[in-house]
Amino acid sequence: MPLPHHRPAPPPRPRASAAPGGGVAPSPRPRAGFTIVEIMVAVAIIAIAFFPLLTLITSDYTLATKTSNQSKAAAVINKLIEEVKHVPFTTWLKECPALAEGKAMPIPEKYYSETSASILELKKADDREFWLEATMQGSKNDAGQLVEIYFQVELRWRDQGSKETESKPERRLRASALIFNPETKF
Repeated sequence: MPLPHHRPAPPPRPRASAAPGGGVAPSPRPRAGFTIVEIMVAVAIIAIAFFPLLTLITSDYTLATKTSNQSKAAAVINKLIEEVKHVPFTTWLKECPALAEGKAMPIPEKYYSETSASILELKKADDREFWLEATMQGSKNDAGQLVEIYFQVELRWRDQGSKETESKPERRLRASALIFNPETKF
């Protein structure tokens, strides 16, 4: 009588039969797993599928940077134009007598100090260098009176790198404004 805790022995495994060529016959069960060739084909397909996505992400980032810099430049230029437009015409007559000669001259920085501060903040925040050229030119009437002042502002930058980086294209944005002398007699 068998002992109560004893289990019967498992049935014997079938032996591999000898193949006609003298080798062992293949097992009737399929083998689990992938071959190295299957894995390499799968990796190649995934790489080919993801390459366009990576290119798209990179180009989107570049476009976003360009758009951001363009917007910042437009805001700076508009701020400068508004600052100089709100200086009374009599101040320009007193402090910039060279305007009466009709030659272009740089706009004194004291008239756009807020804009200068904004440019410095941009440089600190974005590590982006913007460089500015702001000029003004007066125009006289036949009576010799200063009739108008033409302001022109150009802001330049590179989307990557600094002023000296020649491998990246230089971007620029221009704006202008014209103010009239309210005391001019025609």
